[in-house]
Amino acid sequence: MRWIYSILFVLVLVPKLGNAMELDEIDGLVNSLQFMKDDTNKVNALNRIADGLLYIDYTRIQDYADRALKLSEKLDFEKGIAESYNNLGIYFRQVGVYEQSIDYLFKSLKIVEDNNDKAGIARCYNLIGIIYYYLTNYDLSLEYYNKALIINIEQNDVKWIAGNYNNVGMIYMKNGEYEKALMYYNRALKMSEVQNNKNWIANNYGNIGSCYQ
Repeated sequence: MRWIYSILFVLVLVPKLGNAMELDEIDGLVNSLQFMKDDTNKVNALNRIADGLLYIDYTRIQDYADRALKLSEKLDFEKGIAESYNNLGIYFRQVGVYEQSIDYLFKSLKIVEDNNDKAGIARCYNLIGIIYYYLTNYDLSLEYYNKALIINIEQNDVKWIAGNYNNVGMIYMKNGEYEKALMYYNRALKMSEVQNNKNWIANNYGNIGSCYQ
């Protein structure tokens, strides 16, 4: 029997927002909010906090994302609105309300498409693919992962190419297509090695190993 150890790369950090945050960084941003004007910088800070809370305390995401959305709408700041929708989509994914999650993600997708924001479009596609995975609609999940992959290849976004390869491989693994899964896991590994991303390299090796069990 094959035990599937594939880990879904939940790519909730948009490249422009930077790397994962530590708790003290989040606390620092939270404390700085009281001194900020109600402008786009504050929106970005609120969304950065919401984004950074995913692996620390996802129950707090909604509060900061809602505040970011409200201020973004007041300022007519479309980029902030789209990012707020993404964070709300991530929050509702974490609490298992997938229908509401995907609704927010498609709202975000509409905005980034209207603004031809390629990185934003790729991120939305990937997040939507994750939701369809949780809904066990693997065909649609694969479709959106591949859409994200095409854009990330066009943009030469090596980090997220690696993540997309891993996610595509995971779908093939789920469907029992182990040779295809192995092909994509190996592609993900090569991309992770280019970045010297040790965490992802370890994950890639684990996924490759699962193809042989």
